[in-house]
Amino acid sequence: YSVSDKAAANRRMLTDAMMRAAAALNIDLWPLSQEWWDFRLPREFYDQYAPLRDADLPPEMRMVD
Repeated sequence: YSVSDKAAANRRMLTDAMMRAAAALNIDLWPLSQEWWDFRLPREFYDQYAPLRDADLPPEMRMVD
């Protein structure tokens, strides 16, 4: 599918900003071409953090009661 020139420019702006931020922090970041809004960190980066549990979120953000 195609998007407007404005949408394409906004997507490029997001990608550029994300990649510049990652470079400034010296962190690898992988944009996913099939999902313009999705960026992934390498496993060795996110494995150092415990997974977020629903119970860790404020009540208004929880997915289950």
